[in-house]
Amino acid sequence: MKVNLRLLFNFDKIVKIIQRNWYIGASIAILLFSFWLRWSGVDWQLPDTTYGDEEAIIQMTHSIPFRGDLVIRGDKLGFWYCPAYNYLTGIVFNTFDFVVVGVGLFPSHDLIPVWTHYIVGRTISILFSVGTIFVLLFMFKNVFGKFTALLAGLFLALNGIDLHVSTMAKSDTMAMFLGTLTLYLAFKIMTTKGWSLYIVAGVVYGVAVASKLFTLGFFVPLIVAHLLAQTGDNLFSRLRNAVKDWRWIIFPIAALGGYAISNPQVITAAGTFLKEVPAKLIFGYMSESNREFKTVSELLHQMKRIYSNILAPTYSSSLLALALTFIGSVVLLIRQFKLGLMMLVTFISVNLFILPATAAYGTPYHYLVIVPICALLIGSAIDALWSSAIRIRLPLFRFLLCGIITIAMVLAVPGMLDKAIRVPNAKTGEGILSRRTDFRKWMIDHIPPGSRIAYDRYGTDLLPGYFDVVKKPGYDKRLDYYSKNFDYVLVSWDRIDDYKVYPELIKRQPMATFEAEGVKYMPRLAIYKMDRDESNQARMRNFYTETLPRKMEIESTFCDPSFENGDLLESWGVRLFHPYRAWKHIEWWKWEEIYKPHGKAIKWWNGKNNPPHSLIERASDIWSDGKFSLHIMLAEEKPNEKVNLLSEGDSTFETEGQWIWHGSHSASREADGNSYEGKYALKVVSNGLSHEWSCVSLTNECYNYNSGQPNKLTFYAKSVLGSKTLRVRSGDGTWSTLTLSNEYRRCEIVGSTKEEDNILLILEGAGVFYLDSVEFGPLPEDKRIQIGQVIPYDLLDGLQYFSIDYYLQCDPAQDKPQGSIKLHFIAESIGGQYLNIETYVLYDSSKGQNPTYNKWHTFNRNIKEDFNKPFVRWKDIEFMIFFVEVENSEFGSLDIYVDNIQTAETLVLRKFLNDPDRNR
Repeated sequence: MKVNLRLLFNFDKIVKIIQRNWYIGASIAILLFSFWLRWSGVDWQLPDTTYGDEEAIIQMTHSIPFRGDLVIRGDKLGFWYCPAYNYLTGIVFNTFDFVVVGVGLFPSHDLIPVWTHYIVGRTISILFSVGTIFVLLFMFKNVFGKFTALLAGLFLALNGIDLHVSTMAKSDTMAMFLGTLTLYLAFKIMTTKGWSLYIVAGVVYGVAVASKLFTLGFFVPLIVAHLLAQTGDNLFSRLRNAVKDWRWIIFPIAALGGYAISNPQVITAAGTFLKEVPAKLIFGYMSESNREFKTVSELLHQMKRIYSNILAPTYSSSLLALALTFIGSVVLLIRQFKLGLMMLVTFISVNLFILPATAAYGTPYHYLVIVPICALLIGSAIDALWSSAIRIRLPLFRFLLCGIITIAMVLAVPGMLDKAIRVPNAKTGEGILSRRTDFRKWMIDHIPPGSRIAYDRYGTDLLPGYFDVVKKPGYDKRLDYYSKNFDYVLVSWDRIDDYKVYPELIKRQPMATFEAEGVKYMPRLAIYKMDRDESNQARMRNFYTETLPRKMEIESTFCDPSFENGDLLESWGVRLFHPYRAWKHIEWWKWEEIYKPHGKAIKWWNGKNNPPHSLIERASDIWSDGKFSLHIMLAEEKPNEKVNLLSEGDSTFETEGQWIWHGSHSASREADGNSYEGKYALKVVSNGLSHEWSCVSLTNECYNYNSGQPNKLTFYAKSVLGSKTLRVRSGDGTWSTLTLSNEYRRCEIVGSTKEEDNILLILEGAGVFYLDSVEFGPLPEDKRIQIGQVIPYDLLDGLQYFSIDYYLQCDPAQDKPQGSIKLHFIAESIGGQYLNIETYVLYDSSKGQNPTYNKWHTFNRNIKEDFNKPFVRWKDIEFMIFFVEVENSEFGSLDIYVDNIQTAETLVLRKFLNDPDRNR
């Protein structure tokens, strides 16, 4: 077949195709460009950073009981604030959870991190924003013309406020989309007499009101459209005909139906709704807002500020766009009176219904519903100016005026584009919040934990539990207040006019400043050190920056060299921490104070000894469906006190510090104190003015019911601070002395054969020690032990190769030994947000596995690759918590040993031991 190339590259044909389809091509280009701009900023420093309003909205969504009365709990504002958006996102969240669990991205519903819902909510906001641009381009072109619609779509695509709000999980873009669609349906009513259109318009309006009360004003253009659709010689005849036309009754009925469908709690809890609306909304919220209103001039000044922000094409507070809006209204009134009247009425009515919020705390994003209206009016003004210019008969003046308009547009579009691009750049973390220049990372390295910090900024949270942070400490406070109450102050330049302390504070030299490179509108962040006496600090320490052994279920061990100065140590305290209940967002990072340094102690130890510090928590109170870790805070010490370690017998010894005991969630105790299962302990040793940590561990009962042989516990320990002497005491009172260096040393404890005894391991010394690779003998019934540690960011790359050896020991004559061994890796962000968990089952008898017993096995895995998948980005991981879970059941006990845990670059838990007892 011969191909005629001239037909393929016929220039005239191409020109005709472009002439016929230029508008569709330009519209698609604008839609794709607008989506790219918004999507590039969707993660906005997630998983750690969220905006205050979107956090409240997501919490309201999570509170919806989809199998109950559907009432949005947690805040009575849920009846009217944005219920339609809450129900929509709730349905999408449940669908999302079902899909990601089904395809294996996350192991279960409860282990889906909450920050993924922020991604989903922000995606919904982006789609509504792009949907509004679609309505302007493809629907309003039939009302205003192609050129006006194209300019309006381009203006909204580059609008900075819309870009900013569309990357938040909020209802503003949904309200903007539905309000714009309501306005389009109002224009259709003017030319179409079908009653079905009235129903659709009413329902859309009802859903718009349920998405945001700021859309109430769109009811007026619907009524005006019904009036303009009537015939008559004068206004009174049109009014009479409009009243006679019964279709206007459809509007309120359909609107109520749409509102009820999108806000079903008004039906399921009608009584509460009717009570809360007048009490909380009308006489409460709105009346409080009106009390803020002072003078008309102040209100006008606020309106000017708002419009100069939402319509300004550049960073300057310009009213040029607002002036073009009014020019467009006048042009439409002259050229097409009905069209101009509709736009003017809509602009005024929507503003009037937003006025109460403006008088109280007017914020530009409240006016997002007006931006598409202004975009259409601006497009009409530019279209009219261009049409007038090209009709000028004098060529010179025509050329001059057209040139001025073209140059103005050429200059305005790059300015808006520059503004638009900077929004996603700022949110994706360029400059101030980039991955390795994050100011929180700098604070971890340079500011002691437990420091009291004043922070004026919304958004990015400082590390919870790591610093004592007070947000918005006081607008009217002066420098002496900050110097007295805070160790450090964080200043963000966007709040520089709000706080009286800033003119005094910025005269000082900051410790550090953080600039947003290439993002001019982002505020500079500065950190100032106060003159506060650091001895008053409540020093608190958690696991963030340490590579330490950490028993995940109920015990943690810590090492903090900064505790060398005894003057900083004033009082003991412990907090319990629920890190992995990801779905229950309201309880995320919620601390429960279980011991107050200056309050009454809570006792659980029932032995004859009741230590004067009388410890931390009742054993029966230690339960949760999530994981636990302990965070220890140092306090007043009373040295040289005799403490009974065990309640029975005469085993006592004189401590140089105090013992801190804690029980496991599975602990049980008798009234006489003779049975203590699964107790754990930490000890602080005092050596003159230096205070250092020692690690103390008590195993879950290691009984050997079958053989009657002595119980054996093998572990490895090393000194962090050089060669140290370590005393080891077993449960039968036998002491042994070990000399440790910075290399791991194998230790073995043999316990008593008495069933009522535990194996007690005490590490006593004047240094800091790591425990590692604990090997347990036969475990008792239904016992599970978890041992692990935190792997910080600098060691994570080594997880591209991970290896662990394990040994399954059982009697060959034993039938079907029961037990399991699992590896867990939990990823966390720099702000401590849970990201994901990967579990590797090495052996699980309940799954019917039949491994080779009495032989060493090796497990290899690329852990880094497993964490590189959708919604789990390796770049977001700052800390990895690794732990081994060993479990036996009551049927056929199985001995499980773990050893030689290593990675590609660095040994995570300990260096390899050339153990002659191991047969490979």
